[in-house]
Amino acid sequence: MIEDALMLNTLKSIVTQWQEVIEFNIKKSISETYLSFSQKIPDVLIIQTNMPVAQQIAILLDLNNFIDSSEKYISVIFLTNITDLTVSLQGKLNTAIQISSDTLNHEWLRAFINGVMASPEWRTPRKNEI
Repeated sequence: MIEDALMLNTLKSIVTQWQEVIEFNIKKSISETYLSFSQKIPDVLIIQTNMPVAQQIAILLDLNNFIDSSEKYISVIFLTNITDLTVSLQGKLNTAIQISSDTLNHEWLRAFINGVMASPEWRTPRKNEI
């Protein structure tokens, strides 16, 4: 999920090179992202947001509750401009949720995908979803 419309379109065009191996589902809002869970829960959820801190905390706590109650394992990478968010939520979140102050862009995504594709856990015949 990425709120920036220009970056959203850029990322959608970039991911086509990996579409054979990884299924991408890029959304522009958290509501749209949650609704997509009714069709399929991804293996990895990457969120880039600049929302106010209270909304970011609410999203992280909601995701935490979802992960704790879900039968499917999901990893969350939460990219935010709030640098002390990790400190304020320390010990309250599932280890499947990682918070970072990195910015989601094509270089970040390329490095992430290359790391995923090099991982032995992802070298399976199935198509993985991000």
